Amino acid sequence: MVQFALMNGARVEVSAEEIKEFITQQVIIANPDWRHSGLLTEEEVTRYLKNLASPEDLKKVARYILIYQENLAFTGFLFDKSEGRPDQGKEFNMPALKKLRDIYQKMSDMPRSPGELAGDVHEMESTCLEIGADPL
Repeated sequence: MVQFALMNGARVEVSAEEIKEFITQQVIIANPDWRHSGLLTEEEVTRYLKNLASPEDLKKVARYILIYQENLAFTGFLFDKSEGRPDQGKEFNMPALKKLRDIYQKMSDMPRSPGELAGDVHEMESTCLEIGADPL
């Protein structure tokens, strides 16, 4: 079991299995936003937003989006669990996480053209926005 101290003063214990349910990229970050996490540079974000990203940039943005959303969902889970309702946010977050993971896996497993990569990353970003999360 791993214990986390939350900003509301609560402490919550989480099993390795619970962590693995949310975190697949082996990165747990208190603030996953790119400005704080160091997962993307301002230049990489700017190139992506201006549709000038290279395939390498797109893959990096895709990984960041997955890490961002996994950490956001995990943080919500921690707060829910600390209040005795560990499953409260799972129904909301897990379908989006599954979709993000599937898209990211497809990008990793199959050769993709730059246009296809861009479409994949845009789909990942849209998936986050649909549930009220804005990774960029």
